[in-house]
Amino acid sequence: MTPASNTRAATLILRLFSLWNLSNEIAYKLLGHSSKSTLQSWEKNSGELSISQSDLIRIGALLDIHAQLRTLFGSPENVYHWIHRDNSEFSGHSPLSVMMSGEDGIGQVRQYLSWSPKLGQFQG
Repeated sequence: MTPASNTRAATLILRLFSLWNLSNEIAYKLLGHSSKSTLQSWEKNSGELSISQSDLIRIGALLDIHAQLRTLFGSPENVYHWIHRDNSEFSGHSPLSVMMSGEDGIGQVRQYLSWSPKLGQFQG
């Protein structure tokens, strides 16, 4: 990806984290970072960014989850709050808590949204 594309990806994921109403600590964990320096540099950088391949993979997966939720739900409230709600498909845990376990958790939520036979039953 180009530095301009990286800047766009950073802008999109920061906006999504805001819409999902995530704390900075949760945002760091979703991206696999232990410190806030990366997100702070993305927030402050008005130029072109260099983003690691690992970050780009996670950003892509999280944006895909968001896109799937937008397809499934008509209500913005459901789109942005579904990840916070306990879900029986994740042993009673919220999708957010599953995603915070790392790339495997993000993949699990992504796959569930892509392939679950219960998709038609989502109401929020």
